[in-house]
Amino acid sequence: MSTILSEPTLDKASVEGTVKVTRVLPASATVVWQSLTHPELVSKWFGALTEPLRQDGRAYLDFDDGDFFALQGIRLNPPRSLRYAWRFLDIGPLDMITWEVIPKGSGCVVTVTDTEPERSPEAAQQLRKGWLDFTNRLRKFVTNGTPSRYSVRSDFEASIELPNKIDGVLDLLFEPQIQTQWLPVDLEGLRNGGHFSVPDDDGSMRFQVNNIVWPDSASVEFDLMHNAWLHPTSCHIDLTARRTDSILSVRQGSWKAIAGDDEMQKRERRRFSATWIKALQQARFLIDWRQRSAATADARR
Repeated sequence: MSTILSEPTLDKASVEGTVKVTRVLPASATVVWQSLTHPELVSKWFGALTEPLRQDGRAYLDFDDGDFFALQGIRLNPPRSLRYAWRFLDIGPLDMITWEVIPKGSGCVVTVTDTEPERSPEAAQQLRKGWLDFTNRLRKFVTNGTPSRYSVRSDFEASIELPNKIDGVLDLLFEPQIQTQWLPVDLEGLRNGGHFSVPDDDGSMRFQVNNIVWPDSASVEFDLMHNAWLHPTSCHIDLTARRTDSILSVRQGSWKAIAGDDEMQKRERRRFSATWIKALQQARFLIDWRQRSAATADARR
């Protein structure tokens, strides 16, 4: 009898913006295919699909903690391959995801490939860890049927592409008088002792801003704290240059430290997710508006 191994294989292409992870799983191609496409099974190891995957359809993959992917352009070739494009939080860069399922003995070989041309080697390295984790959860689920989803992810991350090079964006986002146009902060902008407002069922909650550090002109770090939390969360906003444009990213960590209750962690994380999505969309709107205004002014000269 052949032995089915579960150790992943990594592809060299991961350093060039494409991450590829392969695992040999002790389950048939049919079982694995169902685990990749049927909402009831996907929810046991990955996330909650809002609807069954359909050819050329759309769907959302929701993790119930503020994280989700918006899927589009779904391509189904059962039980051998599944392909779709997705955006994290429906605002991030567009990634192409391909699953391949190849029968092998009493099991099968599963390969997931995640492609984004502008992805940096550092981002690819971090993403590879995520796919190693997800495919390991898939392995656990198809092996014994035990749910293997995580409850709350410790860090929250979000990003949005901006149409300009970084030197054309810095002054439009990080000047104090501009910060209030996309960040939910006081009129003075980000400052120690200032406040960061997050919508709540009863209006909005104000979180205190502390320990602000500007490592450089394109990034800022600070803590957010509320008296209902046990510990603060750490926030990082970064503007990063890419080949043809730039990307604005947010990372907020230490979610598991704010409370011992998973449900409270999820609730707070979901509220901040919605807030950060809105802020990044507003930042993109400001850049687009300034770009259109400049083009109109040039045309009138």
